[in-house]
This record gives sequence, C-alpha cells and structure tokens, in this order.
Amino acid sequence: VNIYPSEIPIHPTPEIIKQLKETAGDFDYIINVIAEKESEDVSSMQIGNLDPSDKNVVHVSMEIINLNNQASTFYASIRSELSDNNDNKDFSLAVDANSMLRKSLKKILKRIEKKN
Repeated sequence: VNIYPSEIPIHPTPEIIKQLKETAGDFDYIINVIAEKESEDVSSMQIGNLDPSDKNVVHVSMEIINLNNQASTFYASIRSELSDNNDNKDFSLAVDANSMLRKSLKKILKRIEKKN
C-alpha cells in the first residue's frame, strides 16, 4: 500500500489525517514511528580517551492514529543520551546509537503492552 504523504509528521494536522484515510484503503490505524540519531560520536568499542563533548543521542517517537475518528490514540517519545565526561580509560565499551534506537523503541512497545 502506498500511503501519501510518505513522511508523516508527529501530531499530523486534520488535513494530513484526511489524506491518510483516503489513501490507506481498508486500514483503520496508522502507526507512525520516527527514529533519529541526533549525535553519534561514541562507537561500541572505544580505544583512547573520549572527548568530553562526545556523546550518542537518539530520539524515538511513536504515534498511533485512528483513521476512523481521525484522532491520535497513543503517543510516546523517548530521548536517550550516552556520554562520559570523566573518561580516563584507554579502552571502553559503550552502547552504539543503533542499539540505543532499538532499546528506545522496545521501551515504547512495552508501554503499549502495559496500557492494554
């Protein structure tokens, strides 16, 4: 199914929801997930000291929109940050930005499970 618009903003306007309803066919809901890496300075394995400004920052948002009543039925947003301002190690292990994205999405899915 091709859905227009292909990039749906979080909290879409009533006009966009109407367009989604027209192009979604028989679907009753749209699940809109936006995952962004705001900063990806730290790798999963770091050799040498980290710069104090180095960090990984991710943001994940999920919204479930009921197309029949044209309203949002669920919204959650998680922002995760990893930094180490006191790094004095020659070697360290960290969580990379992709893993942070996956874990953030899993937390949102757990919120949905608890709600139901």
